[in-house]
Amino acid sequence: MNREFLFALPLLLAAASPLAAHAQSGEEAYDGDNRGGFFAGAQVGQARVFNNVDQDSLSFNAGYRWRAGSIALVGVEGGVGRLDGARDRRLALDVGESKYRHVGAIARISFGHDSRWYGIARSGYFDGDIEAGADESNADGAYFGVGIGADLTRNLNLNLVYTTYAFPNWHHYWDERDYSIEFEDIELLSFGVEYRF
Repeated sequence: MNREFLFALPLLLAAASPLAAHAQSGEEAYDGDNRGGFFAGAQVGQARVFNNVDQDSLSFNAGYRWRAGSIALVGVEGGVGRLDGARDRRLALDVGESKYRHVGAIARISFGHDSRWYGIARSGYFDGDIEAGADESNADGAYFGVGIGADLTRNLNLNLVYTTYAFPNWHHYWDERDYSIEFEDIELLSFGVEYRF
């Protein structure tokens, strides 16, 4: 695993643990706060761009959510991310660093008015630069994600999200006018922390 990944995960957990202990101690009443507003988050995880190659990921997102009922929030988000380089030992292929940007919609649905637990759904557009060996390519398409989270305090929460990034890949043959299109996907499982303002 990448050193940055190993360094970032303990920092996220260390930052969250005192707040979690404070929240569980009962010192702060929790009443199912479901207010809209700005949010910002950071995530670490594992992505799979090519078969049998896992890449460490680091990403950041921010956005705004509006209240949409007693237990739901809907909004917009944008963000950036990076997948670190890795090596496919089976094919002896070096997979380079990839960077991406995204913008889309996000929803948060609580599992009850007084519940700290909630579900996440997200979808939108992404654009990325992918490296494989000496080749570089640009990919743009759609992303879809689902996840689960838990509020530690009224402003801080942790989440686990699975996201698929789907994009068309153009394959050219001997004649540049002869090509085919295949849809490919990138799978990302990330653990994150989010702060609500």
